[in-house]
Amino acid sequence: MIVFGDSHARCFCSYIKNVHAFSASSARGLGNPSSQSAANQRIRQLCQKKYDGYIFYFGKVDIDFVLMYVINTQPDIDLLAYLDITIDRYVSFIKSLSLENVYICELSLNHMSDEIIKIVNYKERVERVINISKNINEDFIPTQLTTVIPLKIRDEYVLHFNRRLKSFCAKNDYTLLEINKYFTDGIPAAYIRPNRIDHHLVDDITGETYLRGINISKQIV
Repeated sequence: MIVFGDSHARCFCSYIKNVHAFSASSARGLGNPSSQSAANQRIRQLCQKKYDGYIFYFGKVDIDFVLMYVINTQPDIDLLAYLDITIDRYVSFIKSLSLENVYICELSLNHMSDEIIKIVNYKERVERVINISKNINEDFIPTQLTTVIPLKIRDEYVLHFNRRLKSFCAKNDYTLLEINKYFTDGIPAAYIRPNRIDHHLVDDITGETYLRGINISKQIV
């Protein structure tokens, strides 16, 4: 099998050999022919080889970072409409690959509070700017976010994203790999990393949970 995703896709590394995690890549960017990360082009190249299954895990970057940036730079924007365009571009890209045995990961509900998501976004933005320019002037360091999408609303966006993915999978004979149905009262502590500002869940247990949706005979390395 082969896995494509943002940095969260690394949760599959203990189970599947071919994991391609494009850090900071968004689901929206897959539909952009001029994507700076060129993740979409790389995925097309890799899909020229036949695999027993193709797993896609994008969208966390869009919910946790892109929407947060958008609401701070375009405060009057309709975020749900923006998110729908993101989903449309994501699923259209996957469909354009003309693959069989496609598995798409639903997004896990959020585990970061409003204050933590604010810190994480600020930290990520500063580090990205510094990486772009080693001779950065302090004037160019991004200011801290002034607006944060509340946890309840972020979860609503995640559920909306997942409903759209579920419908897409049903229409195209793809499989949705679920995770939230295993959480009866929020995300269990075993899934959350000790570092409270790490927006990733614990890799192995998260990957194992997603893979429950795949026949055990297909969990190959």
